[in-house]
Amino acid sequence: MSGIIKNKKQIMHDSWNFQRARFWFWPIVISFTLFFGLFAGLQGAFVGFFYGLVGAGFLLYESLPVK
Repeated sequence: MSGIIKNKKQIMHDSWNFQRARFWFWPIVISFTLFFGLFAGLQGAFVGFFYGLVGAGFLLYESLPVK
């Protein structure tokens, strides 16, 4: 990797918002899965899992540093 890419990657991982988003990724996915699974059973758990991935992925995307 070039030095510029390594520096940008390091800045991204040092960001407080990114660290917080990484911490909350799996709890968001699990809570969506359980919530949808509670109301709609196994099929709802699958749907909730994917909604959780989308929601947590959006949180990660929004926490990336803006130039």
